[in-house]
Amino acid sequence: MKILMLSWEYPPRVVGGIARVVHDLSHRLYQDGHDVTVVTYRDGDVSYFEKDKGVNVHRVDNFMISSNNFIDWIMQLNFNMIAKVGELIAQGEKFDVIHAHDWLTAYAGKTLKTAYGIPLISTIHATEAGRNSGIQRRNPKIHQ
Repeated sequence: MKILMLSWEYPPRVVGGIARVVHDLSHRLYQDGHDVTVVTYRDGDVSYFEKDKGVNVHRVDNFMISSNNFIDWIMQLNFNMIAKVGELIAQGEKFDVIHAHDWLTAYAGKTLKTAYGIPLISTIHATEAGRNSGIQRRNPKIHQ
């Protein structure tokens, strides 16, 4: 099976637990005989592509415009993830399933599912209220 993972973090970028989960799950699926591709954020001077012990890891930059807040930043990141996956598909890649990790990649996951007819699995690792001692003010763009 050809599996596409979408995550806003993947080692060496580790913000929380999602990076570790996506890394370990991707490697386990590869060991079980699956073809795994991860599309994630490129932080710093890390390469845009690497073969991480069998797992294909594509990293994307975020738009270099000043975003007003984290929600805008995430939306911009999702646009670049969609563009990268579209590029891979145009080059002949085919995916049997998309696994979007957390709400942070939900926009890309849903768009790619709809555009290419690929089944979508989503894992919500935590709510924003549960992170960093909780967000003190509810954000209607997240809490719907």
